[in-house]
This record gives sequence, C-alpha cells and structure tokens, in this order.
Amino acid sequence: MVLRYIRAIFRRLNGAYPMQHSQLYITLILLILFAIALSSILLIQTVSMGQVTTKTTIKNSIKVDVEVPDLSQIVKDQIQRMSGPQFNLVPKPTARLAFLALVHDEATVEGLYEFLDVAYLPHHYYFIHLDLKAPDSLMKNLMQSFRYHPNVVVATNRTKGEWGGLSLVNSELHLLNLASALNQQTEEDKRWQHAILICGNTYPSHSMKTIEERMSKFDRQANIVFSRKGLWRSCDYDPLDRYNTPIMTCGKTSGRCMDEECTKMTGTPGNAVVYKGPQWFILSKDFTSWMFQKDTYTDKITAWLDFHKKTFAPDEFFFPTLLMDSPFAHTWNLTGWPQPNPEQYTEEEVQPIFHRTEWFNCTTYKNSHIGKGPCSLGVDDWDKFTNEDEPALFIRKLIPGDPLKRKLYEDVFMKEDPSLLPWKDHKLPKK
Repeated sequence: MVLRYIRAIFRRLNGAYPMQHSQLYITLILLILFAIALSSILLIQTVSMGQVTTKTTIKNSIKVDVEVPDLSQIVKDQIQRMSGPQFNLVPKPTARLAFLALVHDEATVEGLYEFLDVAYLPHHYYFIHLDLKAPDSLMKNLMQSFRYHPNVVVATNRTKGEWGGLSLVNSELHLLNLASALNQQTEEDKRWQHAILICGNTYPSHSMKTIEERMSKFDRQANIVFSRKGLWRSCDYDPLDRYNTPIMTCGKTSGRCMDEECTKMTGTPGNAVVYKGPQWFILSKDFTSWMFQKDTYTDKITAWLDFHKKTFAPDEFFFPTLLMDSPFAHTWNLTGWPQPNPEQYTEEEVQPIFHRTEWFNCTTYKNSHIGKGPCSLGVDDWDKFTNEDEPALFIRKLIPGDPLKRKLYEDVFMKEDPSLLPWKDHKLPKK
C-alpha cells in the first residue's frame, strides 16, 4: 500500500519533471533508505529513555521488585540541558536533594503538582510512587506530565498501600532503591546528598533558595529518623508480670527487653533493640547506599521486614530500628546541624529541621480525632508560620488549592528569593 502511494507520487513528479526511469528508481530507493534510517534513530532514542525493570529476590524475604531505569542517559541529558546558554547565569547548586513522594489519589497527586510548582529545580531529583489502588488513568497522567523532565522518575512498579501496614515500607524502600541506583550511575558531584520522604500533602515552608542554603550546612552523614523526643526505644522492661517476664508489647512485635535500660532484646534479629520515630525521614546517601548492598539486604533488611510483618504502623519502626542496627547508628540526628546530639536536650528545646505539623490547634479544618492525627492546615492557620526563625523546612498537612500556599509563596518565598516569578506565572510546565 505504501509503495503504491510512493509510486503514484513519483508518477506525478515524473509528469511535472520528466526524468529517466533509472533516476526515478534510484531516487525512490534513497528515500526508502532515508525513512528506514530515521525510524531506527527514533527507535534507539525511545529505548534509551525507557525503563529496564529487574526483579531481585534475596533469601526468603518479601519479594522486592527493583525498578532500575537507564538513568545514565537521563542524567547525561539533564546535565547537557543545564550546561546550555540559558543556564549560564544559574549558580552552582549549594545542595543536591532527592525527594521521595508517596501519593495515592487525585487529591494527593494535585498536592504533589503544587509542591513541584515551587520546589522543582533541574539539579534535584524527584521520585514518585503512586499507590496501586489509584486508577490507571492517574498513572498515565503522571507519566505524561513528566516525560520532558529527565530528573523526575515515576515508579512503574506500584504497591497497594494499606494504612498501618508493611506495604508502605515496601513503597519507601522501592523509591530509595531507585534513588540509590541513580547515584551509582552519576558523577560524584552530581549525586544527591540526602533523600527526603514527602507526601502529596507536604509543602515547603521556605523558598528553595533558603532550603538549599540550610541543607548545604546540613551534616552530610546526618540521618533524621526521630522526632523531637529524640532517641526513643519503643519498649520498657517490666519484671512484674506474673510469669516474671516482660509484658510490654513493643509495637505488637515479639520483641522483649532483657534489662531495665533495654539495651538488648529477645525475639528480634540479632537481639537488636526496636526503636520508634515518625514515618517521615531524611536519609543520607551513604546510609542509603549501604542499605542496598547485597549482604546488608540479606542480613538486615529482609530480617527486619519479616519481623515487622505483624507490627502496626511498621513505617514508624523500620527505619529508626534499621539505622540503630547499622554501622551508621552514630549518625542519628534531630536538627541536621554538624554538632552532636546531646541526649540531655528536652523535648521543648529541640526544634526539628524537617516537618512542621500541628496536632491539636486545628483552625481552618476541624479535626474529629484531635491528637490522634495531624490537622489539615489552611489559610486560617497562617499565624502558626509567621515566625521568622521557624526552622522546619516543610509543612504537613496542607490541603491542595488552599490559599495558604499562595500566601506562603508571596509573603515568605518571594521575600527570601526576589528572583521568583509572580504567583500567576510560577507553575511548572507539565505537558
């Protein structure tokens, strides 16, 4: 059929511009060869930007699907774009970060878009996991939105998340594995230094300029896995049980303290101690790289995954416990600053660097479960964020579309960074 059309075209051309049959067929052959070559080039480019998925199962662990995109070409493309004349005036970044985003429905995806509108920069990396329960159309829209952003990776291996279940830990591990794989294929000076877990209700409380400045002073080895309570062992020793054994449930796990200070436990991998913290964390690249070494995965991660199968909210136990059961135990931190963490800090004295969350004073949106879950924040909560010395870099939970985001942008971000575009022009192009 195609050849028939081509011949018809050439008959018309030959009528208008007479040529010998030999010339006609030579021209036809050259055109066909050109079309084949062009198709081959397009196919190679498509494959090079595709994602290669490998599956890794280690010992008798929960199967972990490790999606490893061909990130070497993606990073090369990104660096090439940043080296163009349009980036000549952009200063060298003071910090490189990896944002790990968990989203599960249209509202949280919209919240993520609003986060990226103010937090996207070419020299950071963004990894997105959409819950398997979300419709495929939402996944398609995400993939379509970021196809021209080489430093945004949408995980195609999706997990069905259950609140309070181990599946959330698996989703977080998957994003960390993607981020670690990117670092392995990137030049040293282009690698992210810290991975930050966020969700679709997270929003910056400062401009990215300020966040970068603060993160540039951040201890490169610091890992934030504890709240302002600090180093929190989740279990207590209680010898008063009628069987003279500890009765503390330790987060509904089989672990039991072996002494009053709970420096050792029974029923845990290697008699290690179970620790607890918030779900949200900041992890260093060195700790993350260690996590995905084969021996580490075999000896540590699979064992703790198995231990936490029946734990309620294992995402609050897994990473604090893993960190303290690793060669990086000394790197736990609360503020991120280079000085060590004196354990004599009181809870009131510690101002966490990561999240600002309101649990009790819900102003804009009423909370029917006060104290059991954080408030949803809006513009009427503005007075909570007017402190110029507010150390937290991000806020949870901001409702998508709430005017508070614009107020933060115009009254805080633009003052910190006068180069920012007006609110109406600040949107990140997605298509």
